[in-house]
This record gives sequence, C-alpha cells and structure tokens, in this order.
Amino acid sequence: MKPRNSVLSAAIALTCLHCGPAGTDDGVVSPIEPNGVVDLTTGATAEAAAPVIQIAGGSASGTGCPSGSFSAVISQQQNGAHALTVLFRSFDAQGQAPVSGRARGELKSCQFAVNLTPQAGYQIALANIQTRGAVDVFGPRDTRIGLNNAVKTSREYFFNTAENTGFRFPILDTYLVNSSSAYTIEEGTNGVVNYGRCNTAAIARGRVNLNVTGANNYGGLGTIDQNGGSTFNLLTRACTGAEPVGDLIDIPAGDQRAMVKNACALRGVGTSSRTEVCYGPNGEVLSSRPDPNL
Repeated sequence: MKPRNSVLSAAIALTCLHCGPAGTDDGVVSPIEPNGVVDLTTGATAEAAAPVIQIAGGSASGTGCPSGSFSAVISQQQNGAHALTVLFRSFDAQGQAPVSGRARGELKSCQFAVNLTPQAGYQIALANIQTRGAVDVFGPRDTRIGLNNAVKTSREYFFNTAENTGFRFPILDTYLVNSSSAYTIEEGTNGVVNYGRCNTAAIARGRVNLNVTGANNYGGLGTIDQNGGSTFNLLTRACTGAEPVGDLIDIPAGDQRAMVKNACALRGVGTSSRTEVCYGPNGEVLSSRPDPNL
C-alpha cells in the first residue's frame, strides 16, 4: 500500500519549476537562486542572505528520479553548518507476490551529482550523510527461497573536491523489515573532519537503489513526510588559503558503519548468524535477536 503524499511533495514541485520535460529519465538540477526563499503558504519569494555554500548545478538520471521529480536545496544552519538536501518526488517501488518460488518486485535507482561552490574565503567539509524514507512490509520472510518480503536500499556516496579531498562510501546494503515505518540511515565519517582547500568547489554524488519484493510491500526514498531523500550535512569555516590539501578517505565497508533509525534492519545477511536489530529515533538499539526465520 502506497502512503499518501505530503507537504514535501509541494516543496519539491516548487523547486522543480525549471526541470526538464517529463517523459525522460535524465532529470537535471537547476541552479538554486542563492537569495531566493520560497514561502510554501503563499508561493512568494523573499530576500535572504546568501548561504556560504551555493549550488552551481548538477544532474540526475534513473528510474527513481525521472525528469521533473528531482531537485536539491541548500539550507544554512548555525556555527558554519549547512545541509545539502536532495529531493525525490517519485522514488518509490512496489513489491509483488513470488512466482515459482522466486522473489518479485520493482527495482528503482538514481545516480545524481550536485556541484557546490563556497563563498570566497571559505572551505567545505562533510559531517555525515543521511538517507530517509518510508516502508510498508507485510508478512513473514520465506528464507527457504530467499528474502521475499523485504525492502532493500543500496547506497554508494561520494563527497570530494577536484583535489580529491573528502570521503568515499562504498556500496552498503540495508534490509528494512519493519512494517509501516519511517526510517533514517546515517553514514558517518568516523569522526574525521576533512576540509578542502580554501575557495575550492566540491561535488556531492550518489548512487542509490531501492528494491522491494513481496505482495503489497512498499518502499520509498524521501517521498512521504520526510525532509528529503539524501542529506549531506556539511561544515564550513573561514580560511586563510594556507591550509594543506587533505586526502580522499575511503570509509570501510560493513554493516556497522551505518546507523539506522526508526526501523528494523537485518545484519549479517548471507551468513548463518543473521540478526534482526530494531532501532529507535536516535539510533539506539531497542531490540536485537537472531533472525527468527533462519
């Protein structure tokens, strides 16, 4: 069952006024006006101070982000913090009943890139990346023939400058098994703050897949009552221009580097010690047990 649309859909529609024509899978991010703030109640645009980071363009393609359904926005917060929020309007998938013992359902994907430019005299670093969405999963999983009732999200993120300062997050799969739940998955940087050179532009890239199997099951990425599908939480600071250039850091792969919130996830998929772990709104572990369907 597909959840209802929310205010987020209206927000995305307003930020997609200059997207390409519908009917193709090569949506393009239009540059966000640095001084424009859209009032969702009136549609009016008010003047505001330009953020320290600005969007300089980008692109997106895939079945999860068809033209006209993808956009991005920068929000300026406190103490040099900013958030680049990637907005999806049509990134959702439906499951189907298995046929001849084989799992069936939809696979949606999106590959995107957003170019970022700091204000003169500033440099940018990544704090963390969050992926948000919602799932409806009904019925037990049939592990004799595979995961036939599950929502799987696969993510691969990059944040780096032309000088290869930043982070690379290798592909990570998370199986979400909670019924009717909003979820957040956070990719951390292991406490490392890695600033680019002064005045250097950066690029935020992602490859995200959503695979849903099982009758009546549903999965969405940032489409329902969520503040965007992928959020790059960023840091800025004034610089002197003499800072050394950093490195492109590979974050180790593995289930434990991602924190899941408001959902249950399967850990150790493909092993005999598969575990179902349920998390609360702050990522705290509410319960952990061996997968009951093993």
